[in-house]
Amino acid sequence: QSTYSDYETGRCDISTQRLIALSDIYNVSTDYILGLTDDPQRFISTEKSSVQHRLKELRQQYKLTQTEIAAKINCSQRIYSDYEIGRYDISTETLISIAKIYRVSTDYILGISDK
Repeated sequence: QSTYSDYETGRCDISTQRLIALSDIYNVSTDYILGLTDDPQRFISTEKSSVQHRLKELRQQYKLTQTEIAAKINCSQRIYSDYEIGRYDISTETLISIAKIYRVSTDYILGISDK
């Protein structure tokens, strides 16, 4: 219960796996959980896609290099590369930043939604 309280108060960053689990439990979008929208509606993807695949797909769609997107989210190219290959779990703060840059939902990046 104290970990859940830490999420609610912002004392601790929630992992993407836990974020997805909470989205499933409450049947709301991850954007809603993160306070990015007032609309709790989820749009379930017809085809599951990994975070790594979506990150690379979006970066290539916007014709950005790993170095360019890394600079936009204030991390090194190496760290961003590690996000794309799944070596590191992306923080919620970084997830939100990337969603804003690409103008997509966090659900989309997490492979939950096609929107």
